[in-house]
Amino acid sequence: MSVLEVTYYAANAVDPDSGFTGMNIQLDADPIWVNTGDSLRGHEWQYTLGANSATGIALDGARECDATMDCIDYAAWDRARRAFDADLRAMRDNDSADPGTLIVRYDPVGGTPTQWTVKALMVKAEPQQISASGHVRAKLTFLLLGWWHHQLDWQHFTPKATTGKWLDLPTDMPFDLMPRLARTVHNPASTPMPFLMKMHGPAVNPGINFGTNFYQVLITLDERETIEIDSVEGQRSVILRGSDGLTTTDIFDKAVRGGGLGSGNYIFEPISPGDTTITWWGDYELDVAIVEEDSEPPWSI
Repeated sequence: MSVLEVTYYAANAVDPDSGFTGMNIQLDADPIWVNTGDSLRGHEWQYTLGANSATGIALDGARECDATMDCIDYAAWDRARRAFDADLRAMRDNDSADPGTLIVRYDPVGGTPTQWTVKALMVKAEPQQISASGHVRAKLTFLLLGWWHHQLDWQHFTPKATTGKWLDLPTDMPFDLMPRLARTVHNPASTPMPFLMKMHGPAVNPGINFGTNFYQVLITLDERETIEIDSVEGQRSVILRGSDGLTTTDIFDKAVRGGGLGSGNYIFEPISPGDTTITWWGDYELDVAIVEEDSEPPWSI
């Protein structure tokens, strides 16, 4: 049996207590809860019917869902709804602003907690019952924006520590070559999935094969610099993180995108199901994490 936790992260709200941007609104315990949150599940695919076929098949990119909320503290509800509104205000004023995130966390007794997230907005609140004691019941309308996501554990590859050997060239050269190493990365899903990747410097134009696709960024990485790649649709990015661990630079234009999906050298190519062989010149470390996508949070957790 799992304990269900539901949280809304307001990306654009400023926490009045800490002064930091970003607020978590817990929706599964006093003073605010959305009961079982059943309506947050479910999904709908779009399609066009033909004579004996269906075309234009795609997951409904955004859908509305209603949830019944109970709150026993008016002040807490004021704080929550202003945080919800902060995300909507930000997106009204700036098309590139981030929406909020709805977080569903399963905490099984004696097991490992599992968390699924979806980009979301709370767009409507309709009070249905109000009492003098401070209780309000309302119907909340959430806008769910696309797929639910669950990041799997990072898989770390340290080639230098693993081999410790270099290839001895047949001719007399002042250097030898690090061998081209082969490892495997595992995607437990039944379909190709997006990923997160970190390439750690030093490295020059680091590139790596996952199966038949080559991922490369044309840049020189200094010691302790890192390239961070996010291939999740709607948030794709290629970032250079400086040696201080804090400074970031957008290097999207340095990533090789080839002819796009299926071209063989697309930086955001999803990783195939099962075990995929990865090969690269073993002169730098990297980390890879599969990001599972699902049309709704799993029922079997």
